[in-house]
Amino acid sequence: MLYNDKTLNVYRSEDGTTWGENTPDATCDVVDGICTFTTDHLSYFTMAEIESRSTDICLGVTSVPQAECEALVSIYYNTAGDNWKNSTNR
Repeated sequence: MLYNDKTLNVYRSEDGTTWGENTPDATCDVVDGICTFTTDHLSYFTMAEIESRSTDICLGVTSVPQAECEALVSIYYNTAGDNWKNSTNR
């Protein structure tokens, strides 16, 4: 399995557009293909492999909270963001 024995960041969003760390569990360990975590409310969830690049890129960003920046950068890298195509207004 792709993520077995890895620790993943857990992000949540109430509206599907603004992302931040999940609480109380911001990470989960993948065992037998299953990532189990606790949350304190219903939301959209996504997991991403922990990326040191996320923290480095977000060091000087002040327009969004640090956790949201790290979530977005991590999602970008973990979904092959370099290969995304611009489909604005489609």
